[in-house]
Amino acid sequence: MVVDPICLMEIDEKNAPAKSVFNGQTFYFCHDNCKRKFEEDPGKYVDVEEKEK
Repeated sequence: MVVDPICLMEIDEKNAPAKSVFNGQTFYFCHDNCKRKFEEDPGKYVDVEEKEK
């Protein structure tokens, strides 16, 4: 199980309706709307400095 970074809903990544790759990491979403919101400004939802370490 993973957490949608937009709505914080827990989802099964195998059945996630949407996914996106940012900084080499795959993020999973419960809906295309969450994916679109994430892709508009991924840095808002991901700690970029932590991911670069």
